[in-house]
Amino acid sequence: MLDQLEFDALTLLVGASGVGKTKILKALTNLKDLALGENTSQVEPISFSITFEELGVLYLWEGETESTDSHKITGFDALNENSPSFGFVFEKLSIIQPNSDQETLFKRTRTDLIFSNGKFAPKIALNKSCIGIFPEEDTIKPVFTAFKKIVLFDFEAGRHIVFRSKIVPNFEEVKPESYNEFLTFLKNNNAPISSKLLIASFVVKDTVKNIKTEFNQVFDFITDIRFHLESSPHNEDYYELQIYEEGVGWISSYDISSGMLKTLLFISLRYLEPEDSIILVDEFENSLGINCIDLFDFGSNRSSQYILTSHHPYIINKIPMNHWKIVSREAGTVIVKNASDYNLGKSRHDAFKQLINLAAYSEGRD
Repeated sequence: MLDQLEFDALTLLVGASGVGKTKILKALTNLKDLALGENTSQVEPISFSITFEELGVLYLWEGETESTDSHKITGFDALNENSPSFGFVFEKLSIIQPNSDQETLFKRTRTDLIFSNGKFAPKIALNKSCIGIFPEEDTIKPVFTAFKKIVLFDFEAGRHIVFRSKIVPNFEEVKPESYNEFLTFLKNNNAPISSKLLIASFVVKDTVKNIKTEFNQVFDFITDIRFHLESSPHNEDYYELQIYEEGVGWISSYDISSGMLKTLLFISLRYLEPEDSIILVDEFENSLGINCIDLFDFGSNRSSQYILTSHHPYIINKIPMNHWKIVSREAGTVIVKNASDYNLGKSRHDAFKQLINLAAYSEGRD
């Protein structure tokens, strides 16, 4: 069970191993998948309530699902041979007005779905959210778009993507008048960041030039990056990410250090995701040296929201304590508190010394 918590423009989740920091990020990605109707085959029964803002409008999305093993779900397409593992028993989307009143956009139960105009909708698949079923409805479209902006920076998944030549079309650099339009399209695409970097390297080269420049500021001996078409004697040809090192030449992605590749993909993410994304990064410091960590000034005026987890003293000390969320557990419930709840010292140094001596931080119990 996850206790109620609020995320800031920058949130750093800190705490002992196993208390639920990664679980919080997973909960957010699960809600994204549930809203968009993606990767839901392993969805477990869940009851949730989440408040979020999109385009200046405050929304409240609530719901409850159950396993098909515990209740006979009705309303599914009879032609669907794949039995769904879960179904909605309740779902509601509302707008929270400035005076705290709520305007219900839709409300569903096992048997009924009612929209804000009072009209009943026909029966729909109960294993899909109404947000994903009606993404083009004027009142729902902003919500669908908002959930697409949740981005989990999964470095290990991005590292092992293979770009087969037959699934990569013949890209041509877009004309200047279409540049911004295509870049916006690419940012809004729900593809892995490594795939976006591949497309960008052929189509929006000015953006990739900026990525290269920022990457070179961290690794000044790396002067270029590219996706090179490689021939395979037994399998299909594929595009391989390569970097150029002065005095060495082109280096395959398989020989690029984890920290170097992670830095490149993270820089690319900042250029190739929507400006108002919600970026989730688990154990941000993994594989990164101090020279890489210093590159990411999360306190700067960026429009994206960052939610990070970390054990690294350097990162915790680097991020102001008003952005710390201290995670602990009690009887199966994940508890999240602000640094101010523990009356930590006013200076960052004193606050960190007190943090590491907290039972909630060191032992995972409040």
